[in-house]
Amino acid sequence: MSKSKGNVVNPDEYIEKFGADTLRTYLMFLGPYDQGGDFRDTGIAGMYRWLQKIWRLFTEKVGTQTSPKLLAKLHKTIKKCSSEMAEFKFNTSIAAMMECSNVWIEEGEIMAKDDAQKFLGLLAPFAPYMTEELYQTIFAKAGTKNFSSIHRSSWPTFSEELTKDSILEIAIQVNGKFKTTVSLKATELVDTTQFEKLVLAHPKVQSLLNGKTVTKTIVVPNRLANFILDASI
Repeated sequence: MSKSKGNVVNPDEYIEKFGADTLRTYLMFLGPYDQGGDFRDTGIAGMYRWLQKIWRLFTEKVGTQTSPKLLAKLHKTIKKCSSEMAEFKFNTSIAAMMECSNVWIEEGEIMAKDDAQKFLGLLAPFAPYMTEELYQTIFAKAGTKNFSSIHRSSWPTFSEELTKDSILEIAIQVNGKFKTTVSLKATELVDTTQFEKLVLAHPKVQSLLNGKTVTKTIVVPNRLANFILDASI
């Protein structure tokens, strides 16, 4: 936006309509910090709806236990946001939080209070007013003499172990053409030889290769297995 291009946007009208948190978060989401992006009314409306969803999650979906899937996603999000924000990559940090909230929403899962507070800490720099209100309503201890604020809290920490995928989706190809995927436990994957054995033992792969002669197997451990079949058969 610039005066010379005649495309200056008056922030006051958007703050009045959507609130300061929505405008602030949307501006940080538009693109890389040093490049900016294309401001659109439809985009800011979408950001407003997302923050509304976050509000509902915190008022309706905070409980006592977090499922393993959601917990792993949360810790991956904390790890990504920690590194991205240090490099001023605010747009990708917000995108990571959106992905995490999608798991929270689509799976219909409850997030434990301590974990929910970590998510709120990630969002706080972008939506300071909303996060502070949620913090005071849900997390702050009533009756204490010392004022507690989400903006005085420590940055959320993550467990490196929880950021590792426990289940890997392996792409299966035949003669270089994708056929299917199989799921394998990450703890089972030791080396290339072990990986190939586990893939070959999978029922879906056995069914796919039934009655066929494999002349060569090309593997990318933890990612892909390509079976080359005898062309004469």
